[in-house]
Amino acid sequence: IRATTYSNRKNLPKDYIKNMEENFPPSYIKQFLEGNWDSTQNAVYDQLMSHHIIPRQKIHDHWYKCIGLDHGTRVDTSIVFMAKDESGRVYIYDEWHKPHPTVNEIVQACNRYGPQPIVADYSMKVQDRDYGSWWRDLQSHGLNLIEAVKEKSGNILLVNQLLFQNKLFFFDQLEYVIDQHRNYMFVDKLHANDDQFKVVKKNDHSCDAVQYAVRHLKNVNVKNPSAKWAMINDGHTLDDYVKGKV
Repeated sequence: IRATTYSNRKNLPKDYIKNMEENFPPSYIKQFLEGNWDSTQNAVYDQLMSHHIIPRQKIHDHWYKCIGLDHGTRVDTSIVFMAKDESGRVYIYDEWHKPHPTVNEIVQACNRYGPQPIVADYSMKVQDRDYGSWWRDLQSHGLNLIEAVKEKSGNILLVNQLLFQNKLFFFDQLEYVIDQHRNYMFVDKLHANDDQFKVVKKNDHSCDAVQYAVRHLKNVNVKNPSAKWAMINDGHTLDDYVKGKV
């Protein structure tokens, strides 16, 4: 039996359907509102278009910056450098990857633009050597590690929402990251029936790193420095204050 969310409208919050229609990609509308799970679309990021890939531009000082880190023991370790501006746009502006890197190589890569919060896979906390874990070793070198939220379905939705809203951009020199996102695929047509959203676990290291950072950036609000100046520069003169006019 196939049912739609529209048929249950009276039991939903007032703007629930409107909010989904305005903010969710078409593939999600088809599945979660219309109840149609017959899509043959296997691409995870079906909203990724050519206009999301842009030339390098300035990353302003007041933007919030962080790093997404996906550590691999047998495959690539991937680092993505990301920034969020005051309008909510997110930029992937640099990356680094290497198979079997040393602790010092990861530290050096993460410090390329100075200290930044690093959203990382908490599986690195597992002690895998006689003397400790990757997490502890990286922290001992001064890296500010934050545990990533590894909810695959939610993280994928956030990335697709940003793409749909034209708020996620890749600098065009990042071929490694762009190629992995373009080729990021679901295992089969029935992926949406599985809460984990089964994806092909191959050449997806930067995809995981971006997901970790995007989830972290979700609740980060960036203020424009001019807004702070506007509060100070309220249009009154020194004479107004001296004469008690304000």
